[in-house]
Amino acid sequence: MDNTAQLIAAARNKNGLSLADVADLSGASRTYVRVIENGGKLIDGKLTPYRPSDQVLLAVSYAVGADINEVIKSAGIEVGALELQRIECEVRLRAAGKNGIAAALKTLRQVTILPSEA
Repeated sequence: MDNTAQLIAAARNKNGLSLADVADLSGASRTYVRVIENGGKLIDGKLTPYRPSDQVLLAVSYAVGADINEVIKSAGIEVGALELQRIECEVRLRAAGKNGIAAALKTLRQVTILPSEA
């Protein structure tokens, strides 16, 4: 298991989240979350290294509450501030959506960048 996978697995365990919770929040499937945590796919009984897209890796990282800066550093991700905020917003909206539309709208207002702030 690589360092990024360890960061994500440790954060999920620390925050008491199930694979289903992380899948719901990140938009990735449970199987994909497991692949990310394992650092690869099991093919013919052997762990084969697998690198998910940066966007999915960051969404899962936000969903588990991992230190995003550590994940970016350990995975060697290059991402702009607006893209990072978009991913965070999607995860927050999924979480808020479970609590109703009012919570989702409040969350959207909190994380939206206005053109003058960009």
